[in-house]
Order: sequence, then C-alpha cells, then structure tokens
Amino acid sequence: MPTPPGLSPKDANQVLRAVMDDTENRLRVDAVISPDGSDLEIHFQDDSIAIGDPNSDNILAIENDGSIKTVQLFNEPYDAITALYPSPTQEIFQSRIGGIGGAIQQTVTVNYTDNTKDFILNVART
Repeated sequence: MPTPPGLSPKDANQVLRAVMDDTENRLRVDAVISPDGSDLEIHFQDDSIAIGDPNSDNILAIENDGSIKTVQLFNEPYDAITALYPSPTQEIFQSRIGGIGGAIQQTVTVNYTDNTKDFILNVART
C-alpha cells in the first residue's frame, strides 16, 4: 500500500488512515503497516483478532462455519411463527410445528415501554 504524500508509515497518528479504505468507507480486511520500521502484516487466513468488551472480557464468538454466534429466540424446531398483539405495548410470537394452526412449541413475549414501541422493556421466552 503506498504511503500518502507527506506522511510517514511509522507515524502512529496515521495507522488508522493507512488501514481505512476511503473508497469503500470501511476498514481493510488485511493491511501492511510499519509502526516501528518493520512490517506488520495481518491476514484473515493466518491471524486472529478478537472483538470484545473490555469491561466484561466477553469476546465475540465465531462458529466453525465462520458465522457469528448468536442467541436464538426460538431454539426448538418449528415451521411457522404466528403473532398476537394483545395490547399496544405487547407483542407475542409463537413458534409452531405443523404450520400456522400447528402445535405451539415456544412463546416469546415482547413488552415495550409505551405504545410508540421505540424501546423494549423486556423479552421473555416460555
């Protein structure tokens, strides 16, 4: 990667600029930088970079297939989801086996702080 005119690749203030792809408005997935005069190469095939929360030490988990580990609201098999709206501040989603009229597998209830539904108060799965 060429050094921008007038800048040193060793200048710590320019490291982010060196790894930023301005045309795509994103960080490059691999980069070559020279913070101390020697090359530092980061490649997704060879290196591991953790993304985590410094307050809790929780690190983003990557599955063997490359997907990001997530928490599923419905963790039982289902082939349909139905929705109920019992009040302006509550929604109930039910996973089912056997189509729309099939047996209920799990229920997820979402409660909002008010009827604008801008903010979730809580979510419960039964």
